[in-house]
Amino acid sequence: MKLETERLILRKPREGDWKFMFELFSEKKTIEDFVAPFPYKQKYAKEWITMSLKQWGKESYRFIVELKSTKKPIGIIGVFGTGKIDGTAKTYSAIDIIHRNNSYATEAKIILLDFAFTKMNLHRLESEVIAPNKASNSFQRAFGYKLEGTKRKAHEMTISKKLVDMNIYGLLKSEWKKIAPKLKKDLKKKIKELNK
Repeated sequence: MKLETERLILRKPREGDWKFMFELFSEKKTIEDFVAPFPYKQKYAKEWITMSLKQWGKESYRFIVELKSTKKPIGIIGVFGTGKIDGTAKTYSAIDIIHRNNSYATEAKIILLDFAFTKMNLHRLESEVIAPNKASNSFQRAFGYKLEGTKRKAHEMTISKKLVDMNIYGLLKSEWKKIAPKLKKDLKKKIKELNK
């Protein structure tokens, strides 16, 4: 199974994708913004692939984000911790540094949320973001996520070892239905601008 957008393919991980994962999380900027160990070792990347394949379609859908034009991975995105009974799950995403600021994360997240709320029939999604990561906090709010609380000093920054707060965001299916049309319209406009 895969999800497709105008510029992207969200696909199931493959065994060989551990090399991309290792490169992605070897970037200090990605590591500091994401909850992952540093230095990031090859074994962590391989374990992520193994876990993703084992849980695929059961507890999670962890996708590799691939550019249609090059057929090369540029990031990851997923839904995990699916609550079969209560219809909830958590989301995350990470795009490599070289492909940021091209609205790829927005494009991938729109189709992921559509998938989660329609195909998976979830009614609520959560996202946890470290408080100092202003871009990621802003990204959640842009998708209609509401700040529901903060876990104080809940995460140790991977490199600086500083204890920081973790913000918890929630998005309901009804909220997504209201904001999705505008986000899709804005994305189309942005892609046109980028293609000029």
